[in-house]
Amino acid sequence: MDKYSRNGKILITVLGGWFGLHHYLNKNYKMGVLYTFTFGGFYIGWIIDIVKVLKDKTISEDVQMKEETPIKNEVNNNSINDNVTINNEVPVIDLSAEYQKVKTLDMPKDYVTIDVETTGLDFNNDRIIEISAIKYINNSEVDSFSYLVNPNMKLSETIIRITGITNEDLIDKPTIDEVLPKFIHFIEDYTLVAHNASYDFKMITAECNRCHLDVIKNKVADTLVFAKRYYSKKKVENYKLETFKKYFNLDYQSHRALADCYTCAYLYQQCLEKYKESMPQLNDDEIKVLEIVKDILQKNNLDTSALRGFLLSSNVLSISIFYSIFKIKCRGKLKYILFDSSITEESYDFSNFELAAPSKSENSNFRILYSDVNELYELEKIIVDEYLKTKNSADYYIREVSSGKRNFDDYLLTGYKI
Repeated sequence: MDKYSRNGKILITVLGGWFGLHHYLNKNYKMGVLYTFTFGGFYIGWIIDIVKVLKDKTISEDVQMKEETPIKNEVNNNSINDNVTINNEVPVIDLSAEYQKVKTLDMPKDYVTIDVETTGLDFNNDRIIEISAIKYINNSEVDSFSYLVNPNMKLSETIIRITGITNEDLIDKPTIDEVLPKFIHFIEDYTLVAHNASYDFKMITAECNRCHLDVIKNKVADTLVFAKRYYSKKKVENYKLETFKKYFNLDYQSHRALADCYTCAYLYQQCLEKYKESMPQLNDDEIKVLEIVKDILQKNNLDTSALRGFLLSSNVLSISIFYSIFKIKCRGKLKYILFDSSITEESYDFSNFELAAPSKSENSNFRILYSDVNELYELEKIIVDEYLKTKNSADYYIREVSSGKRNFDDYLLTGYKI
């Protein structure tokens, strides 16, 4: 449905969504048939799709190729160029698609917080006037980066009032094409952390595109997402960075890039602590199990970013990717592994293991007894096969269920992660 205008998409979804017309046009025939026979998922799916298309801002966020870009603000005559154009060879880039490629819910201890101040909110026509970053190793600051940037345009009174940055402050400062290579060198391949990260990433990406630089490939984590999970509206009025600065009694300036990096880092570290508190307390063998499974999967070139461990009430560890891959009991005298009931004794070679009858509640055909967790390496084939089966199920859920992606993102913030 990309060939239709935004208004066209809205019209198609509103008028034809109840029988799945928008899904058919997107060649999503399975959902189209489902909507046809359930009246748009009993109208609920149809209504959700209408809300989604009304919120769609992709078109306004794409950087459009123009021979000459008009500048919204008046140009300053004092050594700031009065002719600002984008070379007509700059390719169109889908900023939303680029962000989807790099966003992550991982919470590493080594990262770089970033923040930008800009002339406005338009990725096409506005420019960065300040860019800052702070590098953290094991949650401790090791280096910082901060530049004011000459945007070659005059600042509006609103931007001057919000940031405190004046036109005079920027006259003799380097332009973005001088600063960005230094910024890219500074961030290396660390995960980038920002508040409302999609905005900072998209603005930096748009500037990279205009400067003919490669798009940044670093993973990007958003403290806004983490804050919404760990701080309820009962605790904070809203999720603005300035609100959290007041909540934590931080003495940092607002709407200046470096100060906002420090506030963002503090919020991130508080969320990281809350995540650690929510993680199950695993013993050494259980942690070793996760490490072995991760090693097996990575040797087979499989993605382990969604791999989690959950300690069940029965003291059995579930190794999961949204759904359980297998379960293993590491506590107590009797140690065993459980695969689901689709696995029979004839499915794989279990000759090196003793098999025992499961309990009635275990939903497995047998227990695989073991004495050392390293014996999991002997089950590599079944672990890889069950991983692939489980991941296919998770991918289908994310793709076909309207709330699937949101639920999967919630899952990623739970469980024990190596």
